[in-house]
Amino acid sequence: MVRAVLQPWSRGVTVRLGEREWDPRACRITVLEGPRLAPAELSHGQGWHSAERSGRDVTRALLSRAGVLAATVAVVAVGDADRRAAVAAVEALGLTPVDFAEVRSAVLAGAAGRAGVRAALVVIGAGPATAAWGLDAGLALGALGASAVLVCVGGAQLPAALAGIEPVRLEQPDALAARLRAAAPRP
Repeated sequence: MVRAVLQPWSRGVTVRLGEREWDPRACRITVLEGPRLAPAELSHGQGWHSAERSGRDVTRALLSRAGVLAATVAVVAVGDADRRAAVAAVEALGLTPVDFAEVRSAVLAGAAGRAGVRAALVVIGAGPATAAWGLDAGLALGALGASAVLVCVGGAQLPAALAGIEPVRLEQPDALAARLRAAAPRP
């Protein structure tokens, strides 16, 4: 089920089950876990209602465990320490971090949603920015727009080229959580 349904679903790909196709942009998916239903509980179109009463919704847990949580956040950072801090902050919010390098080609192709990316966390650290970081930061900010959150770490200051974009501090977890939740809404 994970490979055939949940992984393509989380990337926004239409899923075919039997004779029907399901478009993730037009409907929601719910996975229930519970006891096997007796034939009487399935009769007269009561199967779903019976399953909801006796089961529990495990959709989020399955998507998370499979590593395909729909709210994936691409992290753009220069140094390992900044990257680790950003990844920890994203994970603490129940979101799935991914290194921007892994989704760069999808972003360049205009298909960030197909790669499962809902937001980007662009980290400005104390170390010197590299050309690669500048390119990735620009791509993330340009392609994801309001879904790209600019973050300053420690005493880092916003470069002049990014003036006008309001950053949040990594050391302010509540502010970061609010910005990421707004940038990467849950399905």
